[in-house]
Amino acid sequence: MKTRLILSVLILMFARSAFGQRNDYSGDQQNNEVRINFLMAIAGMPEINYERYVSDNMGVGMAMAFSIVKVDDMADRFMALPYCRIYFGETKRAAGFFIEGNMAVVNQKENTILDYYNGNNWSYSNITNTSTSFGFGAAVGFKLLTRGGVSGELYLGAGRLFGDPITAAYPRCGICIGKRF
Repeated sequence: MKTRLILSVLILMFARSAFGQRNDYSGDQQNNEVRINFLMAIAGMPEINYERYVSDNMGVGMAMAFSIVKVDDMADRFMALPYCRIYFGETKRAAGFFIEGNMAVVNQKENTILDYYNGNNWSYSNITNTSTSFGFGAAVGFKLLTRGGVSGELYLGAGRLFGDPITAAYPRCGICIGKRF
């Protein structure tokens, strides 16, 4: 179900950017970028990023990640992170050093096995806790861009979850490769 939702959102974003009306600012410039985060994929939580450039030094985007490992190995199951970036590179549009502010909706799950002694034998109970929390975070990074529109970026950051999360923080780190269109 989550995979279908993610794919549907991505298809809608692509359709809107490909077939929607272009604004006066766009001209011949490439205003959209899609990236895959290989670092999070290696960690068991593949992440796909979409970013739209609203000016030469600012972009807004959405990152979505979902876990492919067992609940016992990783508490985070799904993350949706809208973000805003400010770029400080002067040679290319929306490239170079950047700072990012983000928000997150994170779904977490945890299995706990309780054992207790009941008279003369041991009893076990398996308890599953689920939490969906909202949080804020920040990251810093660097983006490189080729003439053909292929991008590579490195970034590192973290965020704090509020409410009743299983873990109080979420990671924001990546080694990404993407394409502008």
